[in-house]
Amino acid sequence: MLGIRAATPETFRVLARNEHEVLVGSDDRHLDFRASVRCADGTVDVVTFVQIHNLLGRLYLAPVRLGHAFMLRRMLARAAAQLDPF
Repeated sequence: MLGIRAATPETFRVLARNEHEVLVGSDDRHLDFRASVRCADGTVDVVTFVQIHNLLGRLYLAPVRLGHAFMLRRMLARAAAQLDPF
């Protein structure tokens, strides 16, 4: 759609990792993104960064920004429930 690629396993490729953190990301002609997922002290912290390259990247990111925090919390809650159903 509009020249934006659909998400694939390569979209979230692991760029770096250590004992407590994983950095995933992808580069595209419209935008680059990175997400850091850090687990420590019983908490999970997620930080995302997006570098926009052009108007199409800006148009794509506009609606994503509106629901990003909500969807991220839902995804983390679902993952936690699958890992520890009790």
